[in-house]
Amino acid sequence: SYIDLTTGEFYALELDEPEQLLDALHRIRPAECLTEKKFISAHPKFFEELSLAFPFLLNEKEHSEHGTAFA
Repeated sequence: SYIDLTTGEFYALELDEPEQLLDALHRIRPAECLTEKKFISAHPKFFEELSLAFPFLLNEKEHSEHGTAFA
């Protein structure tokens, strides 16, 4: 999910493959990503490779009770 702060609109995506997430992030080009430490541990190169495409701030959070890997 993501929020466009310029318009206040909230969007939710349902993705089946990691490549779909990467494609969506390239399209959206977020200024900030919030993710669980668990996601970073499972995909250590994901944000490193993404940072080569555009700059963004990465924030980690502890495990969520909802089980979301990326927000």
